[in-house]
Amino acid sequence: MKLHGNKVYLSKGISEAGYHNLFRWFLDVEVMKNIGFAKRSLGFKNIAETKSFVSELEDGIFFEIYCDGNMIGYTSLSDFKEDSCEFGIIIGEKHYWSRGIGKEATLLTTNYAFEELGVKRVILSVCKLHGLAIRVYESCGFRVYDIRKNAREVFCNGDWVFADTVKMEVLKNNFTLG
Repeated sequence: MKLHGNKVYLSKGISEAGYHNLFRWFLDVEVMKNIGFAKRSLGFKNIAETKSFVSELEDGIFFEIYCDGNMIGYTSLSDFKEDSCEFGIIIGEKHYWSRGIGKEATLLTTNYAFEELGVKRVILSVCKLHGLAIRVYESCGFRVYDIRKNAREVFCNGDWVFADTVKMEVLKNNFTLG
């Protein structure tokens, strides 16, 4: 299954080549610095550990993000509860940052959650220090509903520090794809 946008398309599942990309991105501190599981993933020694980590999201649905014919990141939907689920995204190829890719992939994945899975609420967690990501999520209709003080350890200015986690949500009746 593929979800098509103007700049990207999303392909459901993670391919063998996709795991190789995830392994490479999970070891890149610049890619992972604001991600809640960064400290763990930066210690992965092989692709098998990456696969094992991904399999921990038992109910997870993953989409590889493709642009210009190459996998450049992934999105996920997981932690399904009643009428909600959690969204996640990593753009691993840094030369695609700040090009609108994250916004389009977020909109496509969130729309899939609402229209295909029937959820009524999509939530996400983001590091408060990652202002660009927060602005992208707000432009996709997400709103802050909670801030958890010092809830994640992130890499900032050459050191591991504790930072706030911003919890955001978008409700189906407030969401528009375009």
